[in-house]
Amino acid sequence: MPRYFLHHVMRGNRIQDEEGYVFDDISAAEWGAVLDIRSMVGHALLAGGAIPDGHVEIVDENGRSVSVIKHQDALKPS
Repeated sequence: MPRYFLHHVMRGNRIQDEEGYVFDDISAAEWGAVLDIRSMVGHALLAGGAIPDGHVEIVDENGRSVSVIKHQDALKPS
């Protein structure tokens, strides 16, 4: 199964995913990114913060960007 890296980009800062995750396919990696974003936003709101503007860039094991999930899109009902 392929490995994907979920790099978080917020406020001009890029947080590199050094280990990556093994997903069945790109659709599963995109859902993983949505869950990551929802968890992060939930923690930010519980701490009294705001929803951070940003996105997750999904990169395959060859270093190619294969998808981008915006925070605002991940918060829409699925």
